[in-house]
Amino acid sequence: MRVFASRSDVETESPTFAQAQSQLTSSLEHRPAKDELVAANIIKDTALAPSLQGTAAELEKAVIKQAIERRTSRRPSATELVHQHILQADAQVAPALHSAMRELEKATITDTLSKAIHKRPEREALVDSNGVAPALMGAALELEKAKTQDALRKGLARRPSAAQLEDANILRDTSLAPALQSIAADLEKAQVTDSLRQGILRRPSLETVASIVKGKRSPTEQSE
Repeated sequence: MRVFASRSDVETESPTFAQAQSQLTSSLEHRPAKDELVAANIIKDTALAPSLQGTAAELEKAVIKQAIERRTSRRPSATELVHQHILQADAQVAPALHSAMRELEKATITDTLSKAIHKRPEREALVDSNGVAPALMGAALELEKAKTQDALRKGLARRPSAAQLEDANILRDTSLAPALQSIAADLEKAQVTDSLRQGILRRPSLETVASIVKGKRSPTEQSE
C-alpha cells in the first residue's frame, strides 16, 4: 500500500517550496501600486464605467493619431534635410559607401580651399595706391562716404531757391498748369520782343545825339 505525505509535511520538509513562498511574498510586498501601473500604460484606468472604457480608449487613440499627423506634417522635406547635411544627397548609394562619400567630399573641399589660398595675392598687392593697409580699408571707405555726404550736404545748403531760379529765368514758374506753361512762355517772349521794339522806336536819331553832345560843350571849347 502506497502512503501519501500530507501538505503540512511537504511544506515543512521541502526547501524548494519554502523558497518559492518567500520569493512570492517578497514580490507581493514590492509590487507597484495600481496608479503606477496606470501611469505606465500597463493597465487601463478602471475608474470609468465599463461601458465607457471602450470609448475612452478610442478617443485616446484618436488624440495620439492626430498628434502624430501634426508632427509629420511639420517635418522638413528631404531637400531641406540634404541642405542641412542631415540626409545624404544621393539616396541610391549603399549605406556602406556613405562614409567614403563624406570623406571624398571633405577632401574635395580641402583641396579647393588649398588652391584658393595658394592663388590669393600677396599682402603688398592688397594695399591700394594710397598705401592703405587691408585692415584699414573698411575705415577708409567709411571716411570717403562721410566726405561725399558732407560735400553733398554743403552743396544742397548753398543751392539757390526756386524763386531765385525763376527770377534768373533758369526755372519756369511751375505754379501754372502744364497746359498753360507753354502759353505763358510765349506771352513772356512776346512781351520782351515788344519792349525791345518800343525801346528801339524811342531811341534818338544821330542828329539829336550830335546836337545834345554839342550843347553840352563849354564856351571855351566852342571858341576853340
